[in-house]
Amino acid sequence: MKRKRLQKVNEEIRRILSDVLLFDMKDPRINGIVSITHVDTAADLKSAKVYVSCLNGELQEDELIEILRRAKGYFRRRLGEKLELYHTPEVLFYYDDSIAKAMEMDELFKKLNP
Repeated sequence: MKRKRLQKVNEEIRRILSDVLLFDMKDPRINGIVSITHVDTAADLKSAKVYVSCLNGELQEDELIEILRRAKGYFRRRLGEKLELYHTPEVLFYYDDSIAKAMEMDELFKKLNP
């Protein structure tokens, strides 16, 4: 599959799943503070690694991933409704701590240069 098309599929999956998280999830622990940082779809479109980040201090990384993994059938069904692909990729969730690390670095820079 061409690289450009795969990038478009990744972005479309990210957009769809972000909308599902923001508007459709009924779990009160996920309250809009969870964001999808990026998606990496396999070349054969059978799976999509979805990297998520959470700025909610009450929700632990493991707990967030477990909540999302339990709902992966729901996410896959919603993807199938919106994506125009022959097969809907399996959704695999991973925690991405890059936003938290960037915030830590920002705080360190602020301490160095008051």
